[in-house]
Amino acid sequence: KTVLRGAEHVERGSTLIENLVGVAERGAVESNARWALKQGVFDEKQLDRALDTLRQYDRNVGDPVKGVRGEYAMALDTTQYLFSPPDANGQPVINPDRVERMQEIIGDESETTREEIEKMDPEDARATIEAFNNYYPELAEQMRIGYPEVRASDLEALADQYIATSPITKILLPSMSRAHVLRARAEASRRATQLAYAVHVQHARTGKWPRSLDELPSEVSDHIRTDPFTGRYFGYTVGNEGPTIYSASENGIDDGGVHSPRWNDGVTDPEASDDYVFWPPQK
Repeated sequence: KTVLRGAEHVERGSTLIENLVGVAERGAVESNARWALKQGVFDEKQLDRALDTLRQYDRNVGDPVKGVRGEYAMALDTTQYLFSPPDANGQPVINPDRVERMQEIIGDESETTREEIEKMDPEDARATIEAFNNYYPELAEQMRIGYPEVRASDLEALADQYIATSPITKILLPSMSRAHVLRARAEASRRATQLAYAVHVQHARTGKWPRSLDELPSEVSDHIRTDPFTGRYFGYTVGNEGPTIYSASENGIDDGGVHSPRWNDGVTDPEASDDYVFWPPQK
């Protein structure tokens, strides 16, 4: 309860990093909750209490656009900072001292050079602002739609439309696809953890594993049974050692519950499984 309350507080912040820290804190709680279930530390009454706690405190991740608003404001503010004060005719003009200051802050990680920024003229400044004003509202709309309709590749394609507008957009216009994926993984973890507890509560009451997710009681909503990556029920099978609960993950393809430890991150084999097994917990 303490950690989940803290995560909720952090997620109220206006920056993307605050949102993602809250997501990570929730993920740690859910992972430990699944391992506690694996170790059999709860009796039937405690299982019910644990599930109630998850339902009460482990809320859905917040508005995905909150962090986008902060990024949008930062991009506009930084552009104004670099082009201030204006020239005698009121036209935006680059401020070399401020460019130097920004370069000190971001270091040498950016491929965009100081000379490229200092060559920017008033038309470049206006084009930069226009790119931000187009990108961020479109991004917000796409992120609100979310999975399964909008996947990481869709957000990457959106960023590609605007990122080459100017040297400043190359630095400040991020692809939000990674944050989009992490939030979807967090939501899958939230639902699958509650689902694993609901399945165990049912087993404790009846002595039998549910043969399908449809056999769970009505208080386990369809929302909790649904994999956010597909809009369909989580993968669920029952074998000799009990049930397996898994997400089809980013590619949305059911690979039979073959676990991909890092959600297939960094795997170049297109035939590799993209499934992520939540139950039983995997090392």
